[in-house]
Amino acid sequence: MENLSRRMVLKKMARFSALGAISPLISPLIGCRGTAETDIISEKRIILNVVCHGLFVLNVTDLGLELFTPRINDHIYKAGSWDWYSVKNLEEHKTYRLTGVRYTSSLPIPNPPDFNVNYSQSAKQFALHPEYSRFVVQLPFPEAISLVRRVDDGKNEENGQVITLKRFSLCQVLSYFVPDYRQLALLVVSEDRHAKIFDCKARTAPETGTANLHLWAEPWSRLTPSHAKLAYEKLSQLTYPLKLQLGTDRTVPLDEDPGVLGLSSEEEQGWSEWASGGEGSYPTNCSLMMSRN
Repeated sequence: MENLSRRMVLKKMARFSALGAISPLISPLIGCRGTAETDIISEKRIILNVVCHGLFVLNVTDLGLELFTPRINDHIYKAGSWDWYSVKNLEEHKTYRLTGVRYTSSLPIPNPPDFNVNYSQSAKQFALHPEYSRFVVQLPFPEAISLVRRVDDGKNEENGQVITLKRFSLCQVLSYFVPDYRQLALLVVSEDRHAKIFDCKARTAPETGTANLHLWAEPWSRLTPSHAKLAYEKLSQLTYPLKLQLGTDRTVPLDEDPGVLGLSSEEEQGWSEWASGGEGSYPTNCSLMMSRN
């Protein structure tokens, strides 16, 4: 068995400590069961980060999560890793399902909780309307939810069923334990319950034992803050009669360290930022709302 260098061990420890909220996942992965070349990935076990960029409603059910997004002409809808050649279009009227991850019995508290945009359907007296969603992505409960690239322009304001957003995150990261990365897949499920593999692959980083799957539902090019008004009107069709609107045009830079194992600052960028080398749209145009009964 080849010994790991002290530098490599320290590097791994630093990366593992960044995960924080899902540290219980790491203990089975630490060890010297293979060579330095095969490393963690030789165990087949990895951590998958599902990174959401854009305008979404994440519905919490008894069995898992449903990710909805409104139809907006100026938005692109894609999935893939941080590699142009792996990104594929998410098609309208389709149901996608993440498989190959470990199932947990309940939803973890998003971190940090103050930036979680979360409203109860029963308390706010609204319902979700999936017919206004371009597609749905079915997800198991993750091990952890990290809210990164956070905007803080004061507390969110509530006036009856009108919510004005001033504090929220621009990226939401759902982290999963994957027992065998070869079984990891995003499926397209038809109405007759037949499934086929959606051809996008999250690339695994052997040095961290992680893979990132990005989901985009946001502008494809730079737009002005006025785009947010239309975008949130469309989102509010999904949550009628609950209405969401932005109360800030503030933008925020990329985090120096997102605090999520395997996620770089660069991967917090919106689609138009990434596509134009950093000259992107105003990121406050798009965020994610959580909903539960």
